[in-house]
Amino acid sequence: MSAPIAPIAPIAPMVPMATPFGVSRRALLLGAAGLVAAAAVPVAIDALVNDRTLDLLTTSADMFALHIGSAFAVGPTGDRRLTLLAVERRGEQAFSLLFDGAIGLGQGTQHLRHVELGRFDLFLVPGAAGLAASTYEAAFNHYGGTNE
Repeated sequence: MSAPIAPIAPIAPMVPMATPFGVSRRALLLGAAGLVAAAAVPVAIDALVNDRTLDLLTTSADMFALHIGSAFAVGPTGDRRLTLLAVERRGEQAFSLLFDGAIGLGQGTQHLRHVELGRFDLFLVPGAAGLAASTYEAAFNHYGGTNE
């Protein structure tokens, strides 16, 4: 006669081991992975920016009008953002861009970056045409230029 088969003991469910800080290694690793992913988001957005330089002599009101509502990074670090509110035609080859966003840029030339348009410098005037202090205007006048 054969020996009886011993019953198999049930497998205990896996319980995360507690660390001295009360957090499991798995939870710690998942949390760290989330932080790394979140920190990479601004880098990923800046990586999407077209790295070419936009030739402002070849621009037109129609070209900018396609990007109304889109964001433009401002400055060397791109930590400030402006949103293109409107494109106002001032004549056949003259137009203005109205932006809203970062307060305190001041009047002067600002370095802008856009995902599709690329990089370029614009002279911005704050509080354009009596609008809010966070509104900026850039004027274009291609009279006598190469843009027809």
